Amino acid sequence: MYTSIGDHPGEARARLWLGRACWEQSDVARAKQEYERAREILETAGPSEDLANTYVRLSGLGVFDFDNDMGRTLAEKAIATAEAAGVDQPRVWAYNFLGCALGFEGKVEEGLDYLERSYQEALERGWYFIASNALHNLLAGGSEVFLLAKQMPEVLDRLTALPLTVWPEGIPFRIGFNQFSLGRIDEALLTIQGVVERTRIAGASTVTQWAEANLMVALTEAGRLDDARLYLHRIDPDMERQELAWDARAGIDFSVAAGEFERAAEFARTVRDSGPWHRKMFYLLSSCVQAFVSAGALDEAEAMAAEAHVVHERSQGPHRDMIRGTVTLARGDSSGARDLLQRAADAFEKAAYSIYEMRARLKLAEASIALGDRGAAQDQLETVIKRGLEGGAHLRIAQ
Repeated sequence: MYTSIGDHPGEARARLWLGRACWEQSDVARAKQEYERAREILETAGPSEDLANTYVRLSGLGVFDFDNDMGRTLAEKAIATAEAAGVDQPRVWAYNFLGCALGFEGKVEEGLDYLERSYQEALERGWYFIASNALHNLLAGGSEVFLLAKQMPEVLDRLTALPLTVWPEGIPFRIGFNQFSLGRIDEALLTIQGVVERTRIAGASTVTQWAEANLMVALTEAGRLDDARLYLHRIDPDMERQELAWDARAGIDFSVAAGEFERAAEFARTVRDSGPWHRKMFYLLSSCVQAFVSAGALDEAEAMAAEAHVVHERSQGPHRDMIRGTVTLARGDSSGARDLLQRAADAFEKAAYSIYEMRARLKLAEASIALGDRGAAQDQLETVIKRGLEGGAHLRIAQ
């Protein structure tokens, strides 16, 4: 309609809403097409609030695709455009995605500062959608990539205190994800199962797919492999990368647990062949290396382990040590592996990521047995059993 009457700003705004609706239905290519068309229309008229919002939407697509350069560049463009147009809302919103892009690049503290700034400035102005969005993204990064799950309950409290905006299932989704990160598997299962059921009813296919991936990893850790298999998703290298990361990690961890090592390796190859983006997602890199080791593809495991270049030691270093320890152990250097795995286990324990800690301690026990230190192995296994019983991680207890 807007096109037919020559209302170009109206057409652009409609395309932004249409693009978002397409993204909600997992049609990322169409979403980007609509955003780009809106940009073409609006750029001819110079800086405006609508143009700044268009850059924000495109920046978000970059962040969701783990294209941090795109996310950062377009967020900065949104900020500059908003300032030139004399408007604040897109600027405050853009801080959100600038923070994500910086954080995922390994500039964690700087990224967190921008996310907090987005939240605070939005809250002061009553822009609850933007404030909520900032907290959601803080939780998404903090619960996994930044290894800050212990600090996230306070963020969840702030999110819960806000009026509900456009994503009412977002709060239980983030709660369940944080519960899983902290190894509280029994709680995570109940929370995430509810999210899956309600988002299916609502027809929110993108969020349903995320929730199913999280439910699958929780069911896997609970040792309920037959139930977990129901949520195994097909992956391909052209998927939006945040979706690819979740589905691949879930598929790999399940396949390794089920003894289906070749499928785990195929998932890992899909991730590897989809581009260099995965090198900054250390939790996924670790799962891929484990997949290759389990399948006996040690050269591939070693090559992927070599990609683990740490930028931020606190959040990435423990995964690097786990990755290197896993490969070193598989190559038969039990002594070298033990040092790396001990460092990883200690760091994960300090951060309260008990699933990762248990994985490291199981490998440590294997290294200790190979070195003839059965007492040390028993200590590690007893710790695994203790952690598993505390949170319902029955897979690790059985192992």
